[in-house]
Amino acid sequence: MAAPGKADRAAPFVPDGWLSDVSSPGAHLSDVSSPGARRSGSYHPERSRIARLLAMIATGSLPVHARARYRGGAALLLAAALLAACSSSPATPTGAVKPMTVAWSSPGPSTVPSFYDPPSPLQRAAPGTLIREEKVTGVPGFPANATLWRILYHSRSISGADIAVSGYIAVPTAPAPSAGRPVITWAHGTTGVARICAPSLFSRASDASGIYLAPGLSQFIDAGYVVAATDYQGLGGPGVHPYLVGQAEGQNVLDAARAARHLSGAHASSRVVIVGHSQGGHAALFAGQLARTYAPDLHIAGTVAIAPLTETSKALPLAEQFGETDLLSMAGFAWSHTYTDLPMTSFFVAAAIPTIDKLMTTTCGNQIYTAMQSIPAAHVLAPGFASNPALVAHLHQNDPGMVHTDSPILIAQGTADTTVPDVLAETFEADQCPAVHDNLALRLYPGATHGTVLTSASHDIISWIHDRFAGTPVAPGCSSTTVTTGQ
Repeated sequence: MAAPGKADRAAPFVPDGWLSDVSSPGAHLSDVSSPGARRSGSYHPERSRIARLLAMIATGSLPVHARARYRGGAALLLAAALLAACSSSPATPTGAVKPMTVAWSSPGPSTVPSFYDPPSPLQRAAPGTLIREEKVTGVPGFPANATLWRILYHSRSISGADIAVSGYIAVPTAPAPSAGRPVITWAHGTTGVARICAPSLFSRASDASGIYLAPGLSQFIDAGYVVAATDYQGLGGPGVHPYLVGQAEGQNVLDAARAARHLSGAHASSRVVIVGHSQGGHAALFAGQLARTYAPDLHIAGTVAIAPLTETSKALPLAEQFGETDLLSMAGFAWSHTYTDLPMTSFFVAAAIPTIDKLMTTTCGNQIYTAMQSIPAAHVLAPGFASNPALVAHLHQNDPGMVHTDSPILIAQGTADTTVPDVLAETFEADQCPAVHDNLALRLYPGATHGTVLTSASHDIISWIHDRFAGTPVAPGCSSTTVTTGQ
């Protein structure tokens, strides 16, 4: 696995081409990596030391003398994955949706409009049912040939509770075909775990970070697709975001596609392709494998996972060694609010908990790093947290690919990715085929990083999606292909 070179360091934080929908350079909250990202106000750095160790772990080449030191843990998921990884309207009861039109304005750093507050109590309804929606105009970078809707919809937690989840839907203004419009359900990358970190706020929630629209949005709209983009549970809507909890993410992604079908005027069909990047790649893989049982009403034509976190349980507890207290704190906070057997005290020393609680509920990625960069890990993290059997068990639960996915899968991965190394995608493909999946294509893009793979793979991804909606047969079996220029 290649460490980042000079060319990688010089690359812009937001690549050209497929990310042209982002309103300004450096204005992306996803898991796009750049070695200087934190200095420039973005969030995800290139952590090559951890990436190299992850690659050694995945391939079994970790030196014998080092294995004992790192044995028994998978908690680097909490670091590796995190690497990977507005206006108001009155509350309206379910079933009495009253659309509004609001002009975009950048909200304050701690503002979550009342639109995101569901009725209390929340009347139970089928997943995907709209609670409310509002049309949003004037969002920078949004395609002129589409209408933007902010939505609040019903979904389910991992315990089966009815919850309110927010997101947005982009609808082409061109006439809809008689069969309805195909749907792209988009799973976004890491933004944080607080309500204010929701992409549908269309805000600059973290320093120089900016509006986070789905990559390829213009191309999808031009093709006549509806784009449904969940914020995930706890981002925008109430609660704490269950970061990298695959079932929660996957259900939210599928229910966003269902919500598009409920949106008046969207003419969304049941034909769906799932697309996600980094954390969202993890979410996309889970959505694909959950679809048969959780959302049988949707026809999933395919799943695209771009630089996804896959081999989560192969990661090891190296984060503390490298001082990644910000990353571990974000994940530890999220998981301690998701799993009853992982209390805050299983991750954090008691004295740090009030600070962690305030930080995680009031800030997003870059601000968390800035606040914690000088705090020693021993002042924050509980001794031995990584060896907790409950943590290890939950990490295994959140490995994608444990059950068969009915539809074809495309994984796009850069070979110069030092956030989610390419060897993890290769290991996933080898482990999954043909034991679990019988139609999985891994495409490797030489020299592409965690962020620039979005550009390198954009043509292939768009073409693959067009073929799935067109019903073009996919050759059976699994494959791993290195894509050369012009291929």
